[in-house]
Amino acid sequence: MTIATEQKRVVTLVTVGGYDTSVIAGGGNNDIHQSTSSFIGGGIDNKIDGSPRATIGGGYADSIIAVGGEDSNHSGIVGGEDNKIKGSEYSFIGGGEGNIDSLADHSFIGGGEKNFIHSCHHSAIPGGNDVEVSGDYSFAFGNGVTVTADNIAAFFNSGGKVGINAPSPTACLDVNGANGYDQVRMRTSFTPANSADANGNTGDIAWDVNYIYIKTGAGWRRARLAAF
Repeated sequence: MTIATEQKRVVTLVTVGGYDTSVIAGGGNNDIHQSTSSFIGGGIDNKIDGSPRATIGGGYADSIIAVGGEDSNHSGIVGGEDNKIKGSEYSFIGGGEGNIDSLADHSFIGGGEKNFIHSCHHSAIPGGNDVEVSGDYSFAFGNGVTVTADNIAAFFNSGGKVGINAPSPTACLDVNGANGYDQVRMRTSFTPANSADANGNTGDIAWDVNYIYIKTGAGWRRARLAAF
């Protein structure tokens, strides 16, 4: 006679830490100081200081600290190297190297290198290199970009349309400037040699002191400009 047996797996759940208890799970030379309910997952030389309920996943020499009496409660760094959140509550750095979020509550840096959000709130740098934001509610990315004005508004809808100060864009690019004369600016002039000039592509617009030019499928066309 054969007796069938069923093997059961027992899963044990373990809770490490608790309310007002901070945890360093692993790594080397990591430190949590005066920061209740905070967590460092691993890595080396990571530090949380004066910032309750903060999290560093790992990485090297990342830090979440208080500065000038402003703490960095509820902020997090996933990893990377030498990333810093200083005096910024509810802020986040995903990774990268040398990124800084300073005195900028509710702000976000996705990654990249040497990006800097400071002295503003609710702003974001998804990535890039040497991008600096110091204006509230701003969004910037790229290489060497600086945004200092508040309330920079760029909107993207699900159809791929982009609006600048236009929350519901109805064209591929929908611009709503404060004044009719400062919405789009083409700083460099260009004068086609003739209608058959090979420069440009269909749809391009150019100007000089006498004419405005449009490149069509049949070549360049122009309209004279007159003083009034």
